[in-house]
Amino acid sequence: MSAEPDLRLAESHAVDGALHTDPNPLAAARGGALRVVVRARDLTWSLLSLATDARRLAPDVKVQLDLPLSLVACGDFWLIAGSSGEEWKLIAFDDAGRLVHDWTTPSWTVPLCVAGHPAAVLWADQGARVAVTHPRDAFGEPTWVALCNTTQMEGVAALRDGVAVVRAGAFDRPVEIIDVSDGKIRARTRIAGTEGAVAPSLAAAGDRLFSLWAMPGRLMLQAFDAALRPDGAPIELTTLRVPHSFDRSFAAARSDGRLVVGYVDRERTGVVRAARGAPVTYRKSTWAAVYNPTSGSVGTFHAVDEHSEAPCLWVGDRLVVLTPAIGALRMNLWEA
Repeated sequence: MSAEPDLRLAESHAVDGALHTDPNPLAAARGGALRVVVRARDLTWSLLSLATDARRLAPDVKVQLDLPLSLVACGDFWLIAGSSGEEWKLIAFDDAGRLVHDWTTPSWTVPLCVAGHPAAVLWADQGARVAVTHPRDAFGEPTWVALCNTTQMEGVAALRDGVAVVRAGAFDRPVEIIDVSDGKIRARTRIAGTEGAVAPSLAAAGDRLFSLWAMPGRLMLQAFDAALRPDGAPIELTTLRVPHSFDRSFAAARSDGRLVVGYVDRERTGVVRAARGAPVTYRKSTWAAVYNPTSGSVGTFHAVDEHSEAPCLWVGDRLVVLTPAIGALRMNLWEA
């Protein structure tokens, strides 16, 4: 496999403001603008509007959620899903930072953008049921699709006219990808040989879908066509570091079809002393490379953040990595 050009750090900017970036920030982009959901020093959540040089494009806006879990750009909206008290919520802001919608949803919610329109994936009963609904329907009674067993949902991706979800494998079950569009299972596929795989993820690029997952010591990738048929054989992207533990995988498509592919691992930094009640502490690090689906080439994996789990997203042809730290946030721009 020939090498794809390596990532290199081109710019680094500090985001000003009194921030408390724990847990990690959420980020989304549209055009040349970013929105970042991050904790302020008073431990409330704020929506930041940023340019790629870390300038504020609009005043910060309070996000009235106890725990934001995902952020997506779609059409004229910035959609944020999370929890407030005992309720699941999906809220929408416009470009000016005005709260334009505040929906209560019936279960765990992940927003996404399908054919330019907001949508939400709901799942319940430990992943045994899933539904796709649209905010314009005011989250009336969703059409639930039964998935036969309780396997954790790990990721979603918007297809051209629907939604795909990926479920983790178990020691006796492989990773499974399911198209749950139109209130039914439209297609499903299981990736052979992935029993026991860890933390699969999904990304769409044009008419193709890509899934990443970890097997012992290896980060793997499989491409699929629009009907979820495998497009070639699985490939090994990189060897995972040992004795570090694998935390999650991720992928995101650039406008030219290339993908950033990566993973987060964690190293134990504390000593287990159960009798004394000492906590076990970990240091996470984020690794990324560029993958070209046309040539099948992949660049060298770089530690784009050696100390935390950092959001990575394309803004134009640059990879923006938001590096959190207590009281600060850095915006690093990588080129390939």
